[in-house]
Amino acid sequence: MNNSELLEHWIGLFIKHLSGTLDESEAAEFDELTRDPHFEALREQLQDSGYLARRMAEYDRYNGREAFGRFRTAAGIQKPAGSLRRWGIAATGVAAAVALAAGVLLATRTSVPDQRTRTLQLADAIYPAPDKVTLTLADGRKMVLDEQVEQQIEGVGRISYGAEGVKYEAAPEVAEEAPQYNELSVPEGSKCLVTLEDGTRVWLNARSTLRYPVKFTGGERHVELNGEGLFDVTHNPERPFVVKAGKTTMTVRGTKFNVRDFAGESLASTTLLEGCVEVGNQSGTVTLEPGMQSQTRGAADPLTVREVDAGTYAAWTQDKLAFYSADLEEVLTDIRSWYRVETQVNVNPAEYTLTGKIPRDYSLAKVIELLETITDLELVMPDENTLIVNKRP
Repeated sequence: MNNSELLEHWIGLFIKHLSGTLDESEAAEFDELTRDPHFEALREQLQDSGYLARRMAEYDRYNGREAFGRFRTAAGIQKPAGSLRRWGIAATGVAAAVALAAGVLLATRTSVPDQRTRTLQLADAIYPAPDKVTLTLADGRKMVLDEQVEQQIEGVGRISYGAEGVKYEAAPEVAEEAPQYNELSVPEGSKCLVTLEDGTRVWLNARSTLRYPVKFTGGERHVELNGEGLFDVTHNPERPFVVKAGKTTMTVRGTKFNVRDFAGESLASTTLLEGCVEVGNQSGTVTLEPGMQSQTRGAADPLTVREVDAGTYAAWTQDKLAFYSADLEEVLTDIRSWYRVETQVNVNPAEYTLTGKIPRDYSLAKVIELLETITDLELVMPDENTLIVNKRP
């Protein structure tokens, strides 16, 4: 049936329902049709004689044929093949209400391409944002680093920001007895490289924060991470480098490894690219070799170890979103971080395991199309800030 014939058929079912002349097959079709949310309220109203009387009195004041003609034109429905007398019932209040409900349902059932078009139009304009970070100094002062800068700060030292990220030299007067901690925060859609006082380089991913001393003191070099960071630690066997994250603590003397431990994500992981690293939490300690990854779901939960393609977990530093047997939760966390959208997830993320790489210059529309191609997911954007994840009907 075309739209015009379908709408006429639905209205006919309602009229037969009111007159009690539905046969068995029509009654079954009517029952299925009126389960649609757009008809639920109308079906209740049709059982209310007071409502029927009010609607008939209301619509008696109007020209039903002209009103329904305007409705057909607005809905883009051609005039039915039959005589307009077949639509005479539309002049009554009841049939006008039925036609309106049927039209709403028809528009809803035929608007899926429009919804998808709108989603892709919104998503096609969304890209990861330019890099910019906020540096919070030990005394509480904040510096927004969104362009090249070099500045001498009393009591801290020289800070520079440019193509090679954030660098600084501690001032001579910085006391070793009482270390001063700076905090570097990377917003959604961004990433940043920071070179610490000892030469250690840390790449920070979007939605990540690193707390570190202006000058390392004592027998160990301590930093704190919330989010994701790739560490290339300057070798010093006399002074271990310790990274404290939400669920785990990593201890090294000189190595390259990636830590992912977001506060809102259940799984924390440490992936070793070079050297050796000890990973520990309240459950115990494991030692990783290159190409190995530890995982845990809590500070007191067991640490598990598996072999992985370690380069995949460093790909984000080279402007790629990369996943290796990752569940949907991890993938959506990265999408939120890079594309600055919130997600509503109506599926079980643990049921999906994904492996692949997505270039940073992809629009969100390309990411949506890719995910829909390799899964049974349907991704919808009702607005530019929200991504809804459903299972495809």
